[in-house]
Amino acid sequence: MSRPFHPDSQPQYPRYSDGPERLRNRPDRVKGNVSYVHDYREGPSPGPSNSRARSKGNTPFVSGFLLILLFALFVSVSFYGGVIFGRGGKTAQTNQAAAPARQKPLPPEAMTQLNDAMAILRNGDPSKALQELQNLTTLHPHTPSLFYATAIAALTSENIELAGTMAESCAAWGYRKSDALALLANIELAKASRSESPSFADPNLRAKDFLTQAIEADPLNPGPHIELAAISRRLGHAEEAVAHLEHGKNLVFPVDTIVVTETTLAILRDESPVNEPEMHIPPFAQAVRSASAGDLPRAALLFADCRRHLPEETYAFLIGDPAVRKYINQPELKDIFAGR
Repeated sequence: MSRPFHPDSQPQYPRYSDGPERLRNRPDRVKGNVSYVHDYREGPSPGPSNSRARSKGNTPFVSGFLLILLFALFVSVSFYGGVIFGRGGKTAQTNQAAAPARQKPLPPEAMTQLNDAMAILRNGDPSKALQELQNLTTLHPHTPSLFYATAIAALTSENIELAGTMAESCAAWGYRKSDALALLANIELAKASRSESPSFADPNLRAKDFLTQAIEADPLNPGPHIELAAISRRLGHAEEAVAHLEHGKNLVFPVDTIVVTETTLAILRDESPVNEPEMHIPPFAQAVRSASAGDLPRAALLFADCRRHLPEETYAFLIGDPAVRKYINQPELKDIFAGR
């Protein structure tokens, strides 16, 4: 029968007379070690209550360390969270600021109105064209091409203030920035010509500054070079004007787009079965009309006359039109296609 667990039934160890407890040996069963551990204690053997008190004595230090660690972690998370949030806010603001720069396409009916307004402007009624373009700009404020067209119409209508506002908007949008800056240069010169009071700054120099920015925005745009040459001539800088013209000459598109578009439109109208009102017929289109009517000798004379008066590159472009090439085997036009 096992002995009951009672303090009085536990083995007692003798004590020295001076009080310290005798050295005792006990197996280290906790670690599974069969060796003996030497245990020195002062005074009476500590009971369970003393063990709990000793373990509680370490709590303030550990708890304080944990609190400091948690506080440092909180501060770090708050700091980096604020940085990330701030960057996110700035990015959102930047995206919102850049959002208007995304041009929205015009619907088909608005494109038709834009083309009609530009035709009115080309036909010599800038005031009516400006009114149409302003209405379109109000309805479609996120289309920078409308701002550019309105600036041109306003400048043609001598509405200098509106032209400047629209051109500045184009430059800010980044739409045709080089052309918009060149337009601002012309607006500066127009302001100076209309103003009766003397200006503190030379408008030619302000215009040159805009044109220099235009060249930086698009080095392949010949327009600013040609306009800088005109300003240099007015200022008496002949060598500078020659340099700009030589540079611009290499950038000019060799084909006269006005001549090409008008001629091609006239040829297409002649080929169309729809009867359209008679309009101005360019000489080259008259030659094609004569050839299609069977009057090949007259067509040959008109082709030869066009070759003498048109730029060589423009004539070479037009003579390759399909409406002309179909007569390549006609004897009357043999010299024309041979380049004689």
